Amino acid sequence: MDIKEKLSMLPESSGVYKMFDATGTVIYVGKARILKNRVRQYFHSSNNHTEKVKAMMQNVVDFDYIITNSEYDALTLESNLIKKYKPRYNILLKDDKDYPYLKINLNKNFPKFEITRKIIKDNAKYFGPFNGGVRVKDLLEIIRATYAIPDCKINLENPPKNHRPCLNYAIKRCSAPCAGYISSEEYKKSINAAIAFLKGKDENIEKILYDKMMYFADREEFESAINYRDKLESLKSLKKRKIINFNEIKDIDIVAIAGNGFFNCISMLFIRGGKMLGSVNKILDDDAGLNLSVLLSSYIRQYYETELVPEETYINIELEDLNLLQEWLLNERDVKINLKYAKKGKKFELIKMAEKNAMDYLETHTKSQKNKQDFTLGACLQLQKQLNLKKAPMRMECYDISNTSGQEKVASMVVFYKGEPLRSHYRKFKIKTVEGIDDFKSINEVISRRINELGGNDLSFSSVPDLIVIDGGKGQLSSAAEAMGEWINKIDLISLAKREEEVFKPGESNPIIIPHNFNSLKLLQRIRDEAHRFAITFHKKLRLNKFLSSELDKIKGVGKNRKTALIKKFKTVEGIKNATLNEIKEIERMPDKIAEDIFNYFNKNVGDENK
Repeated sequence: MDIKEKLSMLPESSGVYKMFDATGTVIYVGKARILKNRVRQYFHSSNNHTEKVKAMMQNVVDFDYIITNSEYDALTLESNLIKKYKPRYNILLKDDKDYPYLKINLNKNFPKFEITRKIIKDNAKYFGPFNGGVRVKDLLEIIRATYAIPDCKINLENPPKNHRPCLNYAIKRCSAPCAGYISSEEYKKSINAAIAFLKGKDENIEKILYDKMMYFADREEFESAINYRDKLESLKSLKKRKIINFNEIKDIDIVAIAGNGFFNCISMLFIRGGKMLGSVNKILDDDAGLNLSVLLSSYIRQYYETELVPEETYINIELEDLNLLQEWLLNERDVKINLKYAKKGKKFELIKMAEKNAMDYLETHTKSQKNKQDFTLGACLQLQKQLNLKKAPMRMECYDISNTSGQEKVASMVVFYKGEPLRSHYRKFKIKTVEGIDDFKSINEVISRRINELGGNDLSFSSVPDLIVIDGGKGQLSSAAEAMGEWINKIDLISLAKREEEVFKPGESNPIIIPHNFNSLKLLQRIRDEAHRFAITFHKKLRLNKFLSSELDKIKGVGKNRKTALIKKFKTVEGIKNATLNEIKEIERMPDKIAEDIFNYFNKNVGDENK
């Protein structure tokens, strides 16, 4: 059944749809209140589509759908399928968020504040996030200095007997619960005061810090006085972040989205206790949803699954599924979120501020991406034109030989895709058939082996390159061309000579000179230098392993397996030399006597690698 026929049979029901590429891979998952309307929009006139949707639809060869009982069920199924397939055109927020929070467990007799980056349901209180302006460490220092809350690792629920307090008690930075100098009830009064400060009630904290500063100044303990003065300055800086005329002591998130057809940006402002604690801008360039409402809804759903939910969250555009999203987060994730719009007043001004941040960040990102494209994809297109290549060299492979006096001869294969390193496709070779130093024969062997692997199962070797780059001059180029056989008519081949950065092509006696300020030459230099680095690294590793292995051969009782274990654990001669006897003994199945022999040998005989 072709797509046109499938489109005509779409039901007027809620459900989830999947888009497939030519390999049968799911590249997008979406939900719909009415499948017939939503899915058809993708295949109708593309005039109103964003560049992301256009790019996705160029790859779509088929679609499928699942009917659900309700739009709520469709939202649940969509969420599960996105996590299952990880489609390339859906938003996939990482789980390892890096927003810092302050956490305190009030169920303990003597709770302490700690910094965390994970929100878990453990009945503890969390404050934050702190991002883009307020350093959580500075805030924690103010709290500890003001309310004398300890920061040590002592277990205050069961402290050591007859414990003596540390210096922090003497300088009024700790109330010494570890020594029993304060009751649990009095200690919790300090904790409650600190929590009130974090919630925006900071009337008394400045006076407390000032009194402590003057206390030490009067006693001419100026180091302690200066410490409290610094905390006062930090506090004043924090208080300046109070939003003008925003007197509500509330926790609020402002979330704005903006797009320009190519990229989308989310800007968030974090307001806690009436103060702006930070902001974050995030480019969402993976989603191919039809509009910003779909995109924002998807972002909010994923973000608040793991982050702290404030009392109110204000957004800049209306969501098609606002009530459904709130209901789903509450029922499925136990997240109660209060999503609102604001059309006037201070909160409207904050939404406009977030929108302005998003647009500014979007503009900067778009410009940087254009500059990046000039150095990557743009440079590939430039190379095609300058070198008269068969096609734009989207996949480039570069080869380099490395050896020392003909020993441990190796070669590297480095791959760039669309002008950027594709490190998972890098490969290494040990030269097998060449005696002594002969770069021409070595290149011939490596290219022959590489061409022979084109029909294999290796992900990199089975990919046909558009351009092969050889590090060298005419001699290396001729050897490579000979090794390519009939493939020389299908794959472009060049060499790059280092001294003058001349480009040679097979069958052409004169080099091509690319001006030094051209991005195309810089791309060739980048891949050549990367191939050289990769080859040298591999060569050094083999030399070191050979040397270390030969040294270990001199120690009685150290056979192949023990050599392998020692090299794996300590990596280098210096690593073994610096190892303790106990560390050597820790190796599995290492007898104490042999461990002692190894320890004694390397501590008596090894000076350096070349000795």
